[in-house]
Amino acid sequence: MIPQQKLLRLFTLIRLLKQPHTIGQLAVLLETNVRTVYRYLALLGEIGYLIDSNPQTNQYFLFEPGSTARPLFTPEETAELQKLLASLPPTHTLGMSIRRKLHMSGELVPLADELHDRHLGRMIDRLNQAIEEQKQVRLVKYQSARSNTISTRVIEPKWFTDNYALLWAYDHESAERRSFKISRMEDVEVLTVDATHAVAEPVVDAFGWSGAAPIVVTLQLSLRAYRLLYEEYPAARAFLLPQPDSLFPYVFRGEVYSYIGIGRFVLGLPGEIRVTGPAGFRDYLEGRVGERLW
Repeated sequence: MIPQQKLLRLFTLIRLLKQPHTIGQLAVLLETNVRTVYRYLALLGEIGYLIDSNPQTNQYFLFEPGSTARPLFTPEETAELQKLLASLPPTHTLGMSIRRKLHMSGELVPLADELHDRHLGRMIDRLNQAIEEQKQVRLVKYQSARSNTISTRVIEPKWFTDNYALLWAYDHESAERRSFKISRMEDVEVLTVDATHAVAEPVVDAFGWSGAAPIVVTLQLSLRAYRLLYEEYPAARAFLLPQPDSLFPYVFRGEVYSYIGIGRFVLGLPGEIRVTGPAGFRDYLEGRVGERLW
């Protein structure tokens, strides 16, 4: 493989590892084999990236310390230090170690966050272009949680959610309106083919789900649950009110179109939320708990 292709795959792997992936998924997304993925992971470890894995799911991801401070060296300082290092003999014991730390401290290797955010920004720009020009789009290697597959599909993008986390589009494969997570798109290609399907704008609840009819859900929230709901789901803020309860000082009472989104939030905070209605939502949560595999 030519050096440019290998470097591109390494940067792509760094970006992919911002989210957990199995070795098989990484091989598909990088268009290579499992053995090569393991070799790339080892190489990233050698240059200073910390690769972690979940033994229960066999997924790999980047371990990132809490601090994401900017590099200690400016580009000018990095260039000067490289000149000094070049004068060291190849057999110098500390030369390779210093070069590796310098490589990570300078701006030669972008932070994983930067690679990830830049890529998302480019895809959103292309999708906005397709929406404005009413063109079809090819989603490259979309990772579907519904079917647990990675596939390329043609869609007609229509609207973003307020936080640009979801895209609503007409999906040619299923011949229906569907939502797609931006973070699960590997890449976006704007096609020259015109969009031809008119799609009604969906009514979406605070958790990003649509449905046939609204359902009123009432939750009592601990301070921690309130803060997480307030920060992670801004659209839910209008449905939050304080109440005189020391354990559950806040209440959420709002309409949802699916139990899936709000259910994920509730199940992720055991002991922090009291469900007061409706009974159908409690039945849904009990069913999901009964499906646990751990």
